[in-house]
Amino acid sequence: MEYYFTPDNLINKNSDLLEISGEEFRHIKKSLRKTKGDILEVTNGNYELYKCVIDEIKSDRLICKILQKMNCDTEPDVKVNLHLCLLRNMQRFEFAIEKCVELGVFSITPVISQRTLSQNEPGKSKSERIKMIIKSAMCQSQRCYMPELKNTIKLKEIPEPKSDLMTNIVMYEFEDCTKKFPENKLKEVNLLIGPEGGFTEEEISYLKNKRWLSASLGVRKFRAETAAIISTYKLINQI
Repeated sequence: MEYYFTPDNLINKNSDLLEISGEEFRHIKKSLRKTKGDILEVTNGNYELYKCVIDEIKSDRLICKILQKMNCDTEPDVKVNLHLCLLRNMQRFEFAIEKCVELGVFSITPVISQRTLSQNEPGKSKSERIKMIIKSAMCQSQRCYMPELKNTIKLKEIPEPKSDLMTNIVMYEFEDCTKKFPENKLKEVNLLIGPEGGFTEEEISYLKNKRWLSASLGVRKFRAETAAIISTYKLINQI
């Protein structure tokens, strides 16, 4: 069973009721044809999960009675903050985000680098579409945490690590193919994936001077979206 989403402001914990509206409501009512008495599992995207029953179906929302509140403890031990350079093909960029959310990334930051073909950050409509993809991927994969989509930044605007517990890793196609991820157990990682054409030598030099570690996925040269998915999987599973 996939999870459904509703924000905290539509959850009334005093009356044990929650509402589901908007696109989520239309999906449940029109596509899934849920009816009164059906059981749903609903998350607020902030680690909480509610088992509830549909109590009333209005024209613009569902009203559900909460049967049980659960803490959702399925998040990875390591927080992966994905920094993904914008791609020429927005569908591939969105595909990478969708799959990385399913795998368990903690946040997503679009990045502009020297070889990024589109030097403009996604507009409001594209950002809203990406947020919908994030929400859908969270629910489909039964996560209870909604990864944050952060504002687009330039490569040199990526902030310095906040503490020694955070590791910065950039995937570089020309790195020694035997140079893998750190073997020590990681707590939090900023993962940086380049655009079509990869990073310039100047950018890699800049990152290494800022204490970024560079790593390789081996002898194969992957598309950016493939590298993002594989790297996220390896980091989350510490392999």
